[in-house]
Amino acid sequence: EEPIECTIESVSLESKLNYIALSYAWGDNTRDQPLILNGKLTYITSSLQAALQQLRSFNEIDKKAEVRPVWVDAICINQEDDLEKSWQVQKMGRIFHDAYRVIVWLGPASDSSSMAMEILEQIGVRFKDNSTLELFTSLPQLPENFGEALNDLLSRSWWKRVWVVQEFAVGKNTI
Repeated sequence: EEPIECTIESVSLESKLNYIALSYAWGDNTRDQPLILNGKLTYITSSLQAALQQLRSFNEIDKKAEVRPVWVDAICINQEDDLEKSWQVQKMGRIFHDAYRVIVWLGPASDSSSMAMEILEQIGVRFKDNSTLELFTSLPQLPENFGEALNDLLSRSWWKRVWVVQEFAVGKNTI
């Protein structure tokens, strides 16, 4: 598969730009996956590459979706400059709060995580349409391995990150 190509530009937080902020777990810090950034080859982690490929596939599926800039910490913050990193970290709450949408990427799907996500989605739809009592009486019979699948999903490294609350909770439109 071809490397992802993107551009980066400096934009003031005061500009009210409609952008997407990506919340993900870095995983292994090895930067061995190619990325074309402003026409130049650079390298990113495999976790970030997988997240960006997933975002790209969403845009390919929904041709009507408006293309929006995406803010990604590993790309938008110079990781070689400790001063810039400390300055930018202070702005992370605002970056996620001001985003048009925060996309949480938990990692690549597995058989068990896909099942857990599907069941949680069904529960969410029913919860939205019913009272709490009706929700629990209308739940489908959960598969025997649902507890294990849910545990696998909730054991992913994203949930263990300190920044989760800030990235997830302050976003106005988090998915």
